[in-house]
Amino acid sequence: MNTHYLVCYDISEDDTRFDVAHHCKDSGLVRIQYSVFYGILSRSKLKELQLKIKESITEANADIHFIKVCSQCEKDHQIVTSINTDLLQVEVEDNTYQEVAEEYSEEVILL
Repeated sequence: MNTHYLVCYDISEDDTRFDVAHHCKDSGLVRIQYSVFYGILSRSKLKELQLKIKESITEANADIHFIKVCSQCEKDHQIVTSINTDLLQVEVEDNTYQEVAEEYSEEVILL
């Protein structure tokens, strides 16, 4: 069963933080903030991602949270931003925001 997840982390070591971000992207998650990824994972993909991240952690003070987003919460998801949604498509060099902008363009609230 595929489930929506937020993966967020607080990691002070640059190499470890880079590795965790790389694993999240490789798992098909979309970066929505610098240390926050969002997407759909199967149970096996989630376990695989958790194992890869666990192997990447080289420091004692690294916190990674996997937050399951229920289907009702997913339907109620809104983005509040002060930037034009067109900018979301070019905000990050690897276009990770493009999917978010396309999927949520009707639910984005501009300030």
